[in-house]
Amino acid sequence: MVEGRDILTYIGLGIDTLLLVGFYRWYRTSDRHAREVKEAETVIVDDSMVKRLQETEGKCLSYVCVEGEVNPIGQPLKSQFKEGTTGVLQKISLVEHKSRRTQGIWSDVKNVIREKLEQVPFVLKQPDVVSENDLFYRHSTDGSKVYVMEPAQAAFIMDDLTTTYDHLEVNKSSLLERGIDRLFGDVTKGYHEQEQMLLTDTMLLGIGSLVYEDGKVKLKPPISGSAYILTKLSKSEVIKSYQSSAFWAKIFLSVTVIVGGGLLVYIIWKRFSILQMKRQQQVIADEMREARLRRLTEQRPETSTNDGSTNPCVVCLTSQREILLRPCRHLCLCSNCFLALPVPRKCPVCRQDVEEYDPVYTP
Repeated sequence: MVEGRDILTYIGLGIDTLLLVGFYRWYRTSDRHAREVKEAETVIVDDSMVKRLQETEGKCLSYVCVEGEVNPIGQPLKSQFKEGTTGVLQKISLVEHKSRRTQGIWSDVKNVIREKLEQVPFVLKQPDVVSENDLFYRHSTDGSKVYVMEPAQAAFIMDDLTTTYDHLEVNKSSLLERGIDRLFGDVTKGYHEQEQMLLTDTMLLGIGSLVYEDGKVKLKPPISGSAYILTKLSKSEVIKSYQSSAFWAKIFLSVTVIVGGGLLVYIIWKRFSILQMKRQQQVIADEMREARLRRLTEQRPETSTNDGSTNPCVVCLTSQREILLRPCRHLCLCSNCFLALPVPRKCPVCRQDVEEYDPVYTP
């Protein structure tokens, strides 16, 4: 029979195993991305890049870093709140902030009412250069542009969007309405509207697969499963970010290993203790059988009572007392009742824990 404490131990070990797998995957992924970004070659966005891709087998560089200025293809997205601001990615969200009562406890709740993400095709190119004396103007050619594919799938990009509008409108309900809301346990605190954009002319680092297709150089998510990255951070900062993530994953992984190891040792010790206890019980049962045989052969007819026992067990009140409990030293149980006691065993007379016991022969 499995005790409640044992069930909790097995549940804890199962949860710890799931956490262990999750933290291990987190660590391996972060460590792998850090190494791959560190080893990725940095390619300059210019005409030589196109020539190199054309000469490369498959016209593809599997994992490289490119850096350039964001430039939309066609009409850019315009900010709905800030005039003259344009970009290539636009995220607009409206979030309702509430306080909700659950089982007498108030907690803050966010409810996303609207969230919209729009994007237009864009390229990364070298910034246009004007000489100091303004005698010439160097403009990026079509060959020195990198067309960015599927930017919304890239890591870091959503964290690097520029906030162009951020407004919190506090709920202006009447005192009566607020009282009714508190009575029902659902109080609206206000509405938070925010616009974030990836602005044009932003310097961006792209890390992924560089492919020459249809006369264009394209940055795509790697088919190998490596990280696809678009960010304002430098290459070294991206590496540090992944290394920091791997460090914390390793810390959590170590904690789960220690906890899981402790639970496993406890389970093994518990099983060993149960097996040892069963062996002891078998030894005691054998000794009791021998003692009963001796008592039956040596018992005198005049010493027996009507119920068959001169010193009955305090539990069953029929069999002879045969077990001396220690440290309380109560001789109060027969062997059958002693073996039936739940673990941890307690003396039925004084309720003290039984640490040791001795079979006793009483003539």
